[in-house]
Amino acid sequence: MKSSRRHLFDRSASLQPLWKQVEGFTEAIYPIMQNAVDGVHLICYSQGGLVCRGILSTLSDHNVHSFISLSSPQAGQYGDTDYLKYLFPQFVKSNLYHVCYTAVGQKISICNYWNDPHHRDMYINSSDYLALLNNERANPNSTAWKQNFLRVKKLVLIGGADDGVITPWQSSQFGFYDENETVVEMKNQKALVNLLINGVSVRRSSAADASSLRTRPSHQCCQGIIGLLHQDELENVKPNCQTSVALYTYE
Repeated sequence: MKSSRRHLFDRSASLQPLWKQVEGFTEAIYPIMQNAVDGVHLICYSQGGLVCRGILSTLSDHNVHSFISLSSPQAGQYGDTDYLKYLFPQFVKSNLYHVCYTAVGQKISICNYWNDPHHRDMYINSSDYLALLNNERANPNSTAWKQNFLRVKKLVLIGGADDGVITPWQSSQFGFYDENETVVEMKNQKALVNLLINGVSVRRSSAADASSLRTRPSHQCCQGIIGLLHQDELENVKPNCQTSVALYTYE
């Protein structure tokens, strides 16, 4: 089987607005989908998981069978990490909203999903990406986006406490802080539950399911990876460490 590798939005280009990245990746991978009669599997890492959700929500005829989100801040990011200090050395998490929740800030990818639990109204009203994607702000496309996303047969959310960047790490499974910085799990995130799984049958992974997916997310390399695999290629993926896995099957 022929394989190809394309590098899109590498390094500093990964800071470009997420909707622009969605457009670029859609243009690159849509022809691959069209040539895959049996569909494809989408594996997306870190910020790439948010880009993939944008693709799955806006592409009405995608044929993605499984969407594997590996250590991606699906409910947002709020934490003082080395990466944040590198990008905004003069800011800490408590005051980054001064930058992110502005028109200029929303031109930077990390600000598209910066979710300050102490300034929720500003996040909801200012976020050009995540607040719309998570249906936290009124969006005329929300019904269509949900229908498009639910074309996926399986959603696998992988994350763990050793992540080191995604904060809280439960964001990788749609958990997030309340105003007291207490993590609220996905099952209690009403807006997200309604957006993603309302009206369909959902099965949480068993221990056997989790043991078949062993990996340890690490942010020591790049910030976003998007990969498409065909069915026979997926069978050869053998990650090597244990972490938290949530498997949701739309039946």
